[in-house]
Amino acid sequence: MVRPHMLIVDSDQSRRTKLEELFKSKLIIDTASDGVVALSQLRRNGANTAVVLLELDMPGLDGFAVLSKMSESAETKAIPVIVMIEQGQTDDYLRAIQAGAVDYVLRPIDTDLLLLRVELALARIDSERRRAQSYYSLLQSNEEAKYRSVLHSTCTVVIELDWEAGIFTYDDDIALHMAGIYDSRPLWQILTADCVATPADIQAMRRLVNEIACDDTRDSGDLNTKLLTQQGDKQWFSMHVFKRKDKSQLSVRLIITFVNINEEVVAEEKLHYQAEKDALTGLWNRCAFFQKAYDMIHSKKPGSYAMVCFDLDNFKVINDQYGSKKGDEVLRFIADVFSQTFGGVGGIVSRIDGDNFAVICPTRYIKSTKLNTALDRISTFDGSNPPISFSIGLYAVDDLSLPISSM
Repeated sequence: MVRPHMLIVDSDQSRRTKLEELFKSKLIIDTASDGVVALSQLRRNGANTAVVLLELDMPGLDGFAVLSKMSESAETKAIPVIVMIEQGQTDDYLRAIQAGAVDYVLRPIDTDLLLLRVELALARIDSERRRAQSYYSLLQSNEEAKYRSVLHSTCTVVIELDWEAGIFTYDDDIALHMAGIYDSRPLWQILTADCVATPADIQAMRRLVNEIACDDTRDSGDLNTKLLTQQGDKQWFSMHVFKRKDKSQLSVRLIITFVNINEEVVAEEKLHYQAEKDALTGLWNRCAFFQKAYDMIHSKKPGSYAMVCFDLDNFKVINDQYGSKKGDEVLRFIADVFSQTFGGVGGIVSRIDGDNFAVICPTRYIKSTKLNTALDRISTFDGSNPPISFSIGLYAVDDLSLPISSM
């Protein structure tokens, strides 16, 4: 099996070398030091490039320009691009996603997270390619023998709808993938009566089918939905609707396919969690907290929110005397108390780093007894440690022009 190529675009030689070492056992690595070289590499080897790891802030032709040029070419616009951005540059991430990037990593790079994101990007493009092949086979012929092997390999469920007659024809293997009894009833009746999907999801699916059938400018459409499986759990499926007309253009038939994408969705949710959450406490990490805090304070008038920073006193002593395991228990306990105290009143909590925590919440709760109650509860912990205390900084957010990190 031919190994796919990865293009690493970074202006720093040492970083390129480290990234190449990280991936060279799994991928054939091509490198570029700037945007011009990157585009040259893609023109020469774009057909074999499976993923691009792209620095945004490069001298000369930067990463945004590379994304723009890639989107203009049919050969390169489908290649998944993961961008590398600096801490705090969330605006760059949003611009990159709008320009065609599929994901991002923050510097300094967490190599485990980067490996997972590249693996997910490769899996996603492979899955899309297999589904496209499946759809193409389905559209080419009604003969079961010509697409049965494709359906089996991609776990694709096929339903055909005669739009004028309102008659659904179900694939024999549908019961292997989705709960329900697929008899002569319309699909929507089965999904409702057998509790395969929620009413809201069924309505969305019906709306999509109606739009494709009735809109002369559209031949296909898709959406993601949760369906009950034969195992009794709800899983994510991708629904795709194709319109087929006979030669006289008088009869409309729709092919509806469902593909189980649960593993992909769960993997992506895991990635989002890892990108935004602190691994030890489950609180928002520094980068995610700053972005969410920014959104919160700019949604209300100045002075509506307050920020409180907590620096745990003598945490090194706890680690030295009782061990890092006990230290981790203390941090998780603090996180739980802060989450319970402020999470239910419209606040958010972060472990900024090490033994430092931060809270953004409505100002009125800082002036109430909630803060002191939380501190009193934390101070006792389990009785095996000295009382836990904090050095505290309090800031009423009345100047919205200041960056969150400066508060």
